[in-house]
Amino acid sequence: MAWLLRDVDVLGSVEVHSAFYALVGPSAIGDSEKIVACSNGKIAHSFGCHCEIVAVFCDRSMRVISVHHLRKGRVSPPSLRSSWLLLANERVAQVWSIHIGDQLELRI
Repeated sequence: MAWLLRDVDVLGSVEVHSAFYALVGPSAIGDSEKIVACSNGKIAHSFGCHCEIVAVFCDRSMRVISVHHLRKGRVSPPSLRSSWLLLANERVAQVWSIHIGDQLELRI
C-alpha cells in the first residue's frame, strides 16, 4: 500500500497501477475513500462511475499540472506532460483542496 502526501499531510492511501488500469479505474473508485494512481496516465474518464470523480495530473516530480472534476460519463482533456494520474471520488478530493503547482509525494 502506498500513501499520498502533501508537505507533511497524509491525503490518503493509494493503489498504484499501470496506465492501462486508468481505462477501468473510475468504476473501481465508486463511493470508496480509495485513491488510484496510474503511472503514465494521460487521460481520464468517468464512464461507469456512480459518482463524480477528480482527476489530478502530475509531472514526473509529482507536481500538480492540472485538476479536472468529471461528472458521470465525461472525459478529461488529455495531459501530454503528465507522468502520473490520480483518481478519487469528488467527496474525498474536496478535503484535499489541491491546486495547480502543489507538490505531492507518493510514498510506497
